[in-house]
Amino acid sequence: MEKTMTRYDVRLLDGDVDDFVQLLKWLQGDDQLARHAVVSRADETAKPGEMGTALEVVQLVVDSGFQTLNLVMTCALWRQSRYRPPVVTIEHNGVRVTVDSSDADAVARIAEALRGS
Repeated sequence: MEKTMTRYDVRLLDGDVDDFVQLLKWLQGDDQLARHAVVSRADETAKPGEMGTALEVVQLVVDSGFQTLNLVMTCALWRQSRYRPPVVTIEHNGVRVTVDSSDADAVARIAEALRGS
């Protein structure tokens, strides 16, 4: 039986290259995500109106056992580990959410918004 795969894109709205690299390593090192996701770096060309020539994106290709809440929680915990926590966005099926809090209710609402996409 073939597994159904889907994609999530994770970006930083602010922060620098070091923040991006640390987020990538944090997500790659998370055991819960590793069970159901392939986490990699993907460069995307900036869209008209965006600054720069390329955007750094953490891409997760996930199977049907993936839990969206784990991704949102992992991003929230990573933000807590930073001295100046960058704002994280997660995009899935055209729905983009912002992770700017580690509050449990906020994390649950963010995950629910992504699950509905």
